[in-house]
Amino acid sequence: MSRTSKSILYFSFYMETVGLVMIIFPQIVLKILGISPGADVVVRFLGMVDVLMGYYYFRAGIGGEKLRNFYQLTLHTRFAALVLLVFFVIVWNVNPVVILFGLIDTGGAVWTIVSMQLDKNKKTKTDTGEPEK
Repeated sequence: MSRTSKSILYFSFYMETVGLVMIIFPQIVLKILGISPGADVVVRFLGMVDVLMGYYYFRAGIGGEKLRNFYQLTLHTRFAALVLLVFFVIVWNVNPVVILFGLIDTGGAVWTIVSMQLDKNKKTKTDTGEPEK
């Protein structure tokens, strides 16, 4: 399994975990985010979306390099998450703790970019006849 595939696969575990926590324990999520009780249906709904998106990441992670285009597309949304969450904090006075989720998404995107470059370098060296590491 390539480094890139692993970065996507492991990100799927994060997505699934966050989604399941949101579905099963919405009150904890509301408390952490500083949102008043009663919005648990919304948190559960977003948890479901997270779990379903995590499934895409999981399948892509085990799918190998044939899904490289998907890997690249995930970078757009994972970087956008941080930008949007900062926007929410500034414009709508959302609890700044949500920025942590954006930082995790951004960290995952950076990991995928680095992995893609390392995989590309490894392939190039192998294609030129140099020994594989």
